[in-house]
Amino acid sequence: MTAPRSQADSQRFTLTRGKGHRSLEVRQAGRHRGELLLTKSVSGPAELQVDVEMAEMSPQGLLGRHVFTVTLFVSQYTF
Repeated sequence: MTAPRSQADSQRFTLTRGKGHRSLEVRQAGRHRGELLLTKSVSGPAELQVDVEMAEMSPQGLLGRHVFTVTLFVSQYTF
């Protein structure tokens, strides 16, 4: 079940912590969408793990926060 959203509601995305965060960044791709971008080449084998925070905003203020842990496994092999 979902609650109806106001047109003024939006989400904001930020990286909060993790190993490998120097190689990744989050970009706002719309009012309700964010993208996690690999900004630097990573040599494998490696494991990158970051926490992405999504804050739900309304004109009245913060509605809530959600934290997602994203893990990327980088192979030693090229494809």
